[in-house]
Amino acid sequence: MVSTAAERAEKEKQVLETQNNYTQRIVKREEDCLELVKSLESIKHSAQVAVEDTERLFQELIQSIEKKCSEVTNQIRAQENAEVNCTKEHLKQVEQEIVELKSKNEELKQLLQKQDDILFFQSFQSFHDFSLPEAIPRLLK
Repeated sequence: MVSTAAERAEKEKQVLETQNNYTQRIVKREEDCLELVKSLESIKHSAQVAVEDTERLFQELIQSIEKKCSEVTNQIRAQENAEVNCTKEHLKQVEQEIVELKSKNEELKQLLQKQDDILFFQSFQSFHDFSLPEAIPRLLK
């Protein structure tokens, strides 16, 4: 038979081995925890850098788009002003042509109302040109 002291010594040896295993596992797991904490910090830092880079990049893109939009808007307005001025000038010419045509038309009406042949022929000769003024080019097609 094995003595109680010997059995206890054997059991204590097993407990010490198990305790040693636990201690080694604790140390290993604490090292794992430290590595995980470092990984967390690295992940957070990388994400922050990525966010800052993305925000900067998109801000630059927004500024570039706004600048291009402004340039295009200015070009459109400049083209609009040029076309408006040209159209206004043509409108002015057409309105003047209408005034001249109405005046000549009125003179022709008066000529046709003359009863006296001599007055008719005298007035007729004063109209040296019955042709219509040259038409202003069409603006709209």
